Amino acid sequence: MLTLFTVYVEMEMDPALEALNALLDGALALRQENGEEQQEEIMVPLPLPFGEAWERADPMEQYRFNWDEIHEIAEALQLPDVFVMDNGSVASKIQGLCVVLHRLSFPRRFTDAAALFGRSKSVMSRIFNQVADTIYQDWKHLLLFDHVRLTPEYLEQLAATVRMQGGALDNCWGFLDGTHIKICRPGDNQDLLYSGHKKQHSMKYQCVAAPDGIIVHLGGPFPGSQHDSSILADSRLLDILNVHSRGGNGRDMVIYGDEGYARRGLVLSPFRGRTLTQEQLTFNSEMRKPRLCVEWAFAHMANHWVFIKHSHNLRMQLSPIGRLYPLCALFSNIQRCIGRRTSTGGFYNMPPPTLDQYLTTRQQWDEERQVNLAHPAFIEGWEQPDEDAD
Repeated sequence: MLTLFTVYVEMEMDPALEALNALLDGALALRQENGEEQQEEIMVPLPLPFGEAWERADPMEQYRFNWDEIHEIAEALQLPDVFVMDNGSVASKIQGLCVVLHRLSFPRRFTDAAALFGRSKSVMSRIFNQVADTIYQDWKHLLLFDHVRLTPEYLEQLAATVRMQGGALDNCWGFLDGTHIKICRPGDNQDLLYSGHKKQHSMKYQCVAAPDGIIVHLGGPFPGSQHDSSILADSRLLDILNVHSRGGNGRDMVIYGDEGYARRGLVLSPFRGRTLTQEQLTFNSEMRKPRLCVEWAFAHMANHWVFIKHSHNLRMQLSPIGRLYPLCALFSNIQRCIGRRTSTGGFYNMPPPTLDQYLTTRQQWDEERQVNLAHPAFIEGWEQPDEDAD
């Protein structure tokens, strides 16, 4: 005999589920009126309505921010209330931001996002591409050099903080280094993108980190085969420093790199050679620990925005790999602004800017001084839409 079940939903139901329960209850009552034996009743938990799952998920686990922070960030980024895709699909600014954060926080596929957000895989791809591009285009200048916030007075404060932590210089306000981001082996330009040092295909970024925990410059992407010194010249960072790296009374303010950089302009590096004086050895030793803040910045991004660590996801012609790492840097800076602890913050104990202080220069940015953040597009495929390589 066919067993009839009564379905009890242990959580909030939508109208469709209520109608299903009403139908089953009616059928059960009809059979009981006909004298049939009592039917078995069991508990069958049903999932929440599909489209609401992303709102009920643990935001710290899925998006790296809590809900109050997500709403605050969406407002600070000045995102439009609604994103309209080219196929007519729409997403609210909160949903769009969550799609980007969900994608970058872990090596997830758009198939995973479709299950969470209740949208098709193709729509998830469109939402991610449009929202990510909007954020990148509106705020990439903060990763070039935010001359509105980094005033001569503030550069002096940064330099004083470095000095208080044992730095040998009284005019050093930031630290320079480069990093490799491993990518999937490309079909074209393999020799250009291959790093003989790392034994992998990669893109490189040049970073300047400050004692307040903020990444103040991120240049790239550059091909993995290019040397740090060559990247420094191509990034035009030296020109930017010549204009903006000035302290009180106009004195020169410098940044400090590792042994991979030659001393040029306002960029200093350790003394090299076999016959260093005691003063030079002491200088190198005193600057070693303060310089670690740029390494800590790389580690923070790798630990919190894990998508960028998985080369399988970084495929030229399939993903906008050139802008994913800058987006991770921007969100890392935002984490610091809202009070997340970092190794740099623990070492220097210098308060970061508030979120409003960091994200207030969209309209103040001087277009005449804006320099293209990305490397000249001699490699096709850096900025392809993300189509998900599942």
